[in-house]
Order: sequence, then C-alpha cells, then structure tokens
Amino acid sequence: MPEQRNHTQTGAGADPCPELLRVQWGRRRQRYCDGVSRRDFLAVGGSSLLGLSLAHLLQSEATAAGPSVGASIAKAEALIVLWLGGGITQLETFDPKPDAPAENRGHFGVIPTKVSGVRFCDRMPKLAANLDHFSVIRSMTHPDRNHGAADHLMLSGYLQNPVTPYPAIGSIMAKVQGYRTALPPCVGIPNAPVSSGYLGSAFNAFRVNGDPNAPNFSVRDFQPPVDVDGSRLSRRGDLLKLVDQGVKAFEQADGPRSLSEFYQRAHTIISSPDAREAFALDKESEALRRRYGRSTFGQGALLARRLVERGVRMVTVTKGGWDHHANIFSQLDQGMLAEVDQVLTALLLDLKERGMLEKTLVLMTGEFGRTPNVNYAVGRDHWPDVFSVAVAGGGIRGGRVYGESDARSAYPASDPTTPADLLSTFYHQLGIEPETELRTRDNRPIHILNQGEVIRGIL
Repeated sequence: MPEQRNHTQTGAGADPCPELLRVQWGRRRQRYCDGVSRRDFLAVGGSSLLGLSLAHLLQSEATAAGPSVGASIAKAEALIVLWLGGGITQLETFDPKPDAPAENRGHFGVIPTKVSGVRFCDRMPKLAANLDHFSVIRSMTHPDRNHGAADHLMLSGYLQNPVTPYPAIGSIMAKVQGYRTALPPCVGIPNAPVSSGYLGSAFNAFRVNGDPNAPNFSVRDFQPPVDVDGSRLSRRGDLLKLVDQGVKAFEQADGPRSLSEFYQRAHTIISSPDAREAFALDKESEALRRRYGRSTFGQGALLARRLVERGVRMVTVTKGGWDHHANIFSQLDQGMLAEVDQVLTALLLDLKERGMLEKTLVLMTGEFGRTPNVNYAVGRDHWPDVFSVAVAGGGIRGGRVYGESDARSAYPASDPTTPADLLSTFYHQLGIEPETELRTRDNRPIHILNQGEVIRGIL
C-alpha cells in the first residue's frame, strides 16, 4: 500500500474557497497587464475602421508563431475538454467503492456498466450504459491542493511557477499547429481556466461570453457592427487597402507582413457566413438540443462539437460549482450528476454518429477529487492524491478502466497517472512532440513537457 501521508483538512469556520464565492460562472474576466481583456481586444466595430483590434491580434499571433514546429503523425485533430471546476468527487461518480466500509464508500448506490465487473455511481446510468465509447482513469494523482495551481497543473503539465507561467494545452496547439480555418484555434466556453502563459496573450483562448442556451445567443466578435451593412463593410476594406499601400514603403522586406493580410482575415471572420454559422446553435434540431440538455453546460458542449467540426482545434466547456465542502450529497442529487451524465453521453454519441469521435479527443475532469471521508459539514474537501477522469476518442480505446485507487479511494493502488502523463498522451495523439522546445518572450527555451509518459494502456 502506498505510504500514508498526513494532510491538513479545512478547518471549522474557515472559508475554504473565497475566490470561488466571489466569482459567478461565466463572469470572471481575465485581464492582461495593461488592463485590457481578450474580449475587449477582440471587439469589432465602434471606432475601428474594420475589426482593427482583431486584425492586430491576428498579426501578433502570426508574428509570434513563426514556422510550425514539433509536428509528427497525428491520430487526432481536435480536443474537447469538459472542465468541472472545483473538483468533482470520484466516489459519487466513477469509483464508488461499494465494498468499502461505510465511511469510505460512495454515498449513493451503484450500477453495473456495459463492461463486466465495472460499476459506477447509480446517478450515471447513461454513462454506465455507454462505457464502450470511453475509458476511465481511476488513478489520477498530483500534489497540488489549491484550485488555481491545480488547474494550471492539470492543463499544462507543470507545477505553477510565479516566474514562468506555463501555457495550457490549447495554447500549445494554437502555437504549434495554428489555424485550420478562419476560426480561432482555441476557444473557451465561456472561458478557459488556464492562460497561454509565457507564449503571450496572442495564444489565449477566444472567450465565448453569453449563454449558449439563451434564445438570442450570438457571439458579438463574429458579427459586423449593427449599423454597418455588407457594402459599407467592403468599402471600409477598400479604404484599408489604400492606407496599407501608403505604409508599405516603410516596411522592410524581411519585416512584419503587411497589415492588409490581417485586416483581410478579420474581414473574413466578421463577414463570412461559414464563420458565423459555426456559432449558430439554432441550426441544430430541437431534438438534438434536448438530447444534450437545455442548459448552459449542455448547449456549450453542443457548441463545442459545432466548433471542432468546423476547424477549431480545442474547445474547453466549463461547468463550475463542484467545490462541495458542505452538503455535497443534496447538491449532487439536485441535478448536477444527472446533467454530467446527460451531457458527456450526448457528446460522445453525437461525435460517434457523425464519424468525428475517431479524430476528436474528449476529456472530462476537474482539477482534483474529493476526500475519502465526509467532513463535519457533510462535505468532501480537496483531494488530489487520487481521483478519476473520463477520456475518449482520438485513438483512445473505449471500455477500459485504467489504474485503480486503494480500498479507501485515498491513493493510487496501481498505475499512478499524473497530469503530465495525460497530456503526453494527448500530445502523442495530436501529433505534437512534447520534447519540442518553445521560447519564452525573453528567448529562453522550454520543452512543451519536461516529464510524463504516454498511457499506452488506453490506446
């Protein structure tokens, strides 16, 4: 049995997660050091001639990216992450421990899955019936017990470093692989929990603010200003060509490319029916929308499928509220587990039916799990020592349970799996070499990952 360690539990009367209590879902706006958010940076219209800020963003991305690096044969083209912010319990989901003592087993009942001998919490009947489409890793483990730092570790593979913030996997994909279409390569619905780090703001995820389940949902940054019709927009484009021609004499032959190229891409995005079509959830049948669930999370997952279908490389769909230090079971039983069961199942089946699952990696995870013991407030506290994640698609086999936790669901009993192992596996499937060196803004070389092994048992 792994060595037992002592950990400080959340004390009575303490405020364990003040940062989560101050932030409502979808309202936090990460700002750059100059006080400008990515949303502001991408805003189109107003005083700009034609998506000026968007064009400059595209130029900065191209300047920063340089030639493609770190490429190899890819088995997957895209990644969708269903991010359960706060840390979902393993005991009331994929690792219920029905044979453990009462104080260490999951609170709810268990249900058999499609794989003989494997049982899930009985609040997940749809996922249990479709385990052949995904696999579960029951032995995830890492050392970080704090929300933000654990987010960073799970999505970058590095321990958080205040001197050098490391980029999340979506930003790495944007840097190394670039654009597939006019759409941004990395999207967060409504945001991505980890930024682009040392790569700079040009590789942050594009934020989709607003509720995808709202009747009037639209993405402002992909719409022309309301007072500008198509012909007027084209005339602005012609004007910008004249302006650009006037400054070409000042450009060096080996210097930055003409702004006209980036204005053209901005023009393409805000005027292209295909780009706007990607966000048009109202084009989906009502039957399919109900299959995902008429909720912000469900419609966000459906939007993620539409985006990767049209060329976006990574989409993160965030569902917060899983930091259950008190009254955990009543909250889970008031629709939270049922929603996860519905949304992940619908996404996997939709991708499968469209022939997309073979090329689309899917991950459902939070930053850590919850404690094996229930605390004085009938809650479970932070527990990164062992937890479960669901993985699918992109060459990952279905119907597997990889690794196991010990009898108390406290530590790995076999095949301990780190965030770096998980990301190494994703990079391998995406055709990105983890040993590739990228450069910080002060030109220091850093490997995409400096540790981690491909999890061969799920491929």
